[in-house]
Amino acid sequence: MNFTYDEFISRNLGFVTAEEQNRIRDAKIFIPGLGGMGSVALSCLVRAGVQNFHLTDPDVFEVSNLNRQIFSNINRLGVSKVNSAYEDILAINPNIKVTIESNDWAHRLDSILPMVDLVINGCDDTLATTLLLRKTKLHQKNVVDAFPSTLPNAYVISPQDILPELRWKYPTLGLSPESWNEEMAHYILNQEFEFVLTNTSARKYLVEKYAIEMIKGLRPRISHAPMVWFTGLLMAQEAIKLILKGKSTAGPYGIHFDIWKMRLEKPQPTWFSNIKKIFIRRYMKRIKDS
Repeated sequence: MNFTYDEFISRNLGFVTAEEQNRIRDAKIFIPGLGGMGSVALSCLVRAGVQNFHLTDPDVFEVSNLNRQIFSNINRLGVSKVNSAYEDILAINPNIKVTIESNDWAHRLDSILPMVDLVINGCDDTLATTLLLRKTKLHQKNVVDAFPSTLPNAYVISPQDILPELRWKYPTLGLSPESWNEEMAHYILNQEFEFVLTNTSARKYLVEKYAIEMIKGLRPRISHAPMVWFTGLLMAQEAIKLILKGKSTAGPYGIHFDIWKMRLEKPQPTWFSNIKKIFIRRYMKRIKDS
């Protein structure tokens, strides 16, 4: 059976118009990081009909990736994540055009960003993400990202939004990337944790023993397939909204979805979050000191 794009996307029509599908097809998307969330967002966008991607990931698959990463399997242990993703998406749509960016992508953003329409950040490197957000603002590009959370979530930073670096006064503020260090990265991650724990019910679903180790930097971020895949789908849908409508629902403060109680969560009113933040900071200090 011969592949045609029109037949491939035929069942999309009705959810979108033919003209909107053409815009989806022609969108150019950069995804740095093809782990849990980035790979799901990529897979969803490929099946939605996007045909142009810039992709990068320096890692190979490990056994601990099998619990959530959509392109992983036991036969790919030790195999490049980005090459595996390319192989799989090409098997879905042979017309896809992929540029595989080198591992120094964070230092090449000035050349990458003019070639794409938007970015989906699948990278969990906080310093690389901070630089990415700086550069996307400079180049007037939207970024779809997610907070480190036990709940599915997504947020979108547009060129008009205040960057998290300024909003939360990151120690990187005003400094060139050459002077950034891991202590700064740890501070940024803790700021993200504080925001999530203050504004969502994520704390209810933390196993404290492992949360302590994660916040102290003694173990990787907690990841679980239903949460990660749902997050990737939210990110993909926000990207489609940007392609079609030019704006997102999530915005810079994001949306969370409590998959245990099946309810949408948005940030608390400022007066309430300021009060709750006092208790969250005490909680996080207790964790760090334990």
